[in-house]
Amino acid sequence: AYFTTTYFDVLFRLNGKPITGDCNGDGIISATEVVGDVNCDGVINRPTEVCGDLNGDGDVLDSGEIAGDQDGDGTIEYPTEVCGDLNGDGDALDSDETAGDQDGDGDITFPTEVCGDLNGDGDVLDTDEIAGDQNGDGDINHPTEVCGDLNGNGAIDSPTEISGDQDGDGDISFPTEVCGDLNGNGTIDSPEEVSGDMNGNGTIENPEILGDTNGNGILDSSEQIGINELTAISIDVYPNPAKSIVTIHSSMNIEAIQLLDLTGRIVFSTNNCNNSIHSVDISNLAKGSYILRVNAENTSSTKTIIKE
Repeated sequence: AYFTTTYFDVLFRLNGKPITGDCNGDGIISATEVVGDVNCDGVINRPTEVCGDLNGDGDVLDSGEIAGDQDGDGTIEYPTEVCGDLNGDGDALDSDETAGDQDGDGDITFPTEVCGDLNGDGDVLDTDEIAGDQNGDGDINHPTEVCGDLNGNGAIDSPTEISGDQDGDGDISFPTEVCGDLNGNGTIDSPEEVSGDMNGNGTIENPEILGDTNGNGILDSSEQIGINELTAISIDVYPNPAKSIVTIHSSMNIEAIQLLDLTGRIVFSTNNCNNSIHSVDISNLAKGSYILRVNAENTSSTKTIIKE
């Protein structure tokens, strides 16, 4: 239900303007009325009408208006209301809506607006909000959405954005957040994710560092161990060093394998695995050290191998 309010008397009545959606003309929005409801049928008919459109001009909302503000009190009362909810249905946002889109223009204008800002307060996201959650359903649906995508364009492409930054404060708070966590679940658990990948493009580029889980630009002692030793699952690699074929023996069923050079570039990748033993031909690789990454049963481990 919407809260009745005399906010309009201050904002509009003194200027002699009607309130769009105030169908009985009493100067308040009652439980059966929706701000922006031009034809007073009780619903917002997109795209002609916009929920929160106090003056009823039907375009991008003006100062003092917030897309999704059903009762027009100037704030978003989440979860009843959702910032960016153009049709005012109050549920997970539709294809033409973006959570955090205060002015309803279809874009996130950062830093005034933040993608995933369900209550529209424009600051660091709260516990039930995730930076980059375009449809406001509480999850990051990668690759359409990217955790840490403050401007909501589906990529990490500005200095203020960090892949895995769930609350959008510009820092990675490890272990709750992990740098490179594209889907925002707090772990590196898919083949397209690389620990330390700040811009989320799948490779490690200067000044990024492979294994930099907290995204601070250096490898701490615990992170160094994670790069060079086994972690969640046990794997054996032989021979190591090797000239041509290496065999990987895992304690779990192998789902995917990646080889990365020391810059983080993926030089080999396969998802064609369905057992605990798999062989990889490295004969065409240049001599040097590589990071082997093995995904198995929703977890992963890494190990350094040497090509002779």
